[in-house]
Amino acid sequence: MSARFYLIVFAALIYVSGLSDANEPKSPEYKRLSSEQIMAVYGGQAINGVYNMPEGQTPMSYLEIHHDNATTSYEHYGDPSYKTKGVYIIGNDTICYSYNHEQITGTHCFYIFQSGNCYFHYSARRKVPVTKEHFETGWISYGFKKGTTATCEQGIS
Repeated sequence: MSARFYLIVFAALIYVSGLSDANEPKSPEYKRLSSEQIMAVYGGQAINGVYNMPEGQTPMSYLEIHHDNATTSYEHYGDPSYKTKGVYIIGNDTICYSYNHEQITGTHCFYIFQSGNCYFHYSARRKVPVTKEHFETGWISYGFKKGTTATCEQGIS
């Protein structure tokens, strides 16, 4: 990957560091993970996930393998054309992804909140979630370690 690609990813991290919110989440069901905790969960792990889809739409699921060298292998289940490689960076209590695919452009950063063995991704472009409504509806996707059964049921019909 080019040096320009990595510069864009690092610029995104700098941007995200300015988005932190002094408010602490007020939901006992969701625990915000620190950078160290995110690394312990995602580093070197395969994560199955489900996207938060509008009501009435079929949930989209994915697999993301986080390699030890900070690269990822990503695919949508059921769509063999939607596979790509990327990089991930963990810092400022977020995880950021950047991919080499025409349908996934830019850098995407997330706050990670744990509920049971599920890890909910909230866009770092927004404030840290603090209300019950935002915790329940504002997540982009959630993931759980491959080989386990999710203890959460959001988005799964």
